[in-house]
Amino acid sequence: MTRLLINCGDKQLGLGSPPDEGRATVSHPDTHDREPELAASEDSRARRTIDETDQDEQAKRDLLRRVADGDLGAWAELWGTVARGVHAFIGRRLRKAADDPVTQGMAMEVMDRILTMARSFQGRSKVDTWVFGIANNVVRESFKESERSSSLPDEGVAAPPSIDDFPLPPDEFEELLGDLMSSLTEPRRVAMSREVEFGSRAQARQGMSPQEAATHRQNVSRARKDMVERVNAEEKFVRLRAWLT
Repeated sequence: MTRLLINCGDKQLGLGSPPDEGRATVSHPDTHDREPELAASEDSRARRTIDETDQDEQAKRDLLRRVADGDLGAWAELWGTVARGVHAFIGRRLRKAADDPVTQGMAMEVMDRILTMARSFQGRSKVDTWVFGIANNVVRESFKESERSSSLPDEGVAAPPSIDDFPLPPDEFEELLGDLMSSLTEPRRVAMSREVEFGSRAQARQGMSPQEAATHRQNVSRARKDMVERVNAEEKFVRLRAWLT
């Protein structure tokens, strides 16, 4: 750009000067002085958040390691940190409330699996990710079980024998069976009790939605497996083997 210089006494005025030339610049020394301080504060907050997240994850891993060693107190404590999220996750997948009985039943299944699968955790993901993976599998299995149940006629599903068909005296049988079932988790014990009460799987599922029926069937299947293991391990239950098989 061509500049035109005009003499005005002791000064020269330049027309066509670059826009910033000669323009006053306002400086805010306080702001400039505080920039390093503000940046340091933000970095400190970020580091603190990361540290807290790492500490939380490490605490959960420590609990899970204790669960793998059979510490039931650690199991309950770990469940307390994830239970709310698991209920909410299952409820969303099922489109049911978090406190719905079906949601709660599946959440209890997740809780059981945390105990039985704790040794399989290899640390490649966060504990929460691992737990929600278990929850997702429980829901998927329930959907598949629901599809299979709806395609099978009730006549093709084996029902537990009636108490009347069992050779033990009813009182003795009920006492022995009650003792055997006492070690089951609440959802499995409720489901198995319903099977025994109705004497027919079809009647036990009467009034249930397909999803509820699938959950019930899943709980019964796992209850029977748990009971068989205990019958094989404890001699006093040997007379119940025929009923279970």
